[in-house]
Amino acid sequence: MSEIIHARGGLPLLATRLAELGARRVLILTTPSRRLASAAEAALADLSPAVFDGAKVHVPVEVVEAAARALEAHGADALLALGGGSAIGLGKALRLAHDVRFAAAPTTYSGSEMTSMYGITHAHEKRTGRDARVRPRRAAAGKVTAARRTARS
Repeated sequence: MSEIIHARGGLPLLATRLAELGARRVLILTTPSRRLASAAEAALADLSPAVFDGAKVHVPVEVVEAAARALEAHGADALLALGGGSAIGLGKALRLAHDVRFAAAPTTYSGSEMTSMYGITHAHEKRTGRDARVRPRRAAAGKVTAARRTARS
């Protein structure tokens, strides 16, 4: 079962919770727009954050591979998917192959942060599945992540 943090300013609380669970280095996953990435970096400053801003719709395998290289290069032991289905889907794909903590700060109403379903696109073919490992174990919901939610929904 996932732990949901409902609070105004949920990102700092999520950072505290990740640290309590032993996280030391976090990789923030987002799209090229980097919406809210600065706020996440500031909230996670004690966890040596790095940002991978290449998340794309339908989770292309090439993006998963690039994010995996970033994860390993940073030495991250935790992921934070910041955004909608593209960022959360990328986190799920990474979780399939990497034993890291996985949290989400959804900015849309995709609902992906609550499911065990994943999909990765290989040469224009999307392969989907279910695996309990891919569901984020922590999620933040609140004013920081919801500030622009209605504009994008």
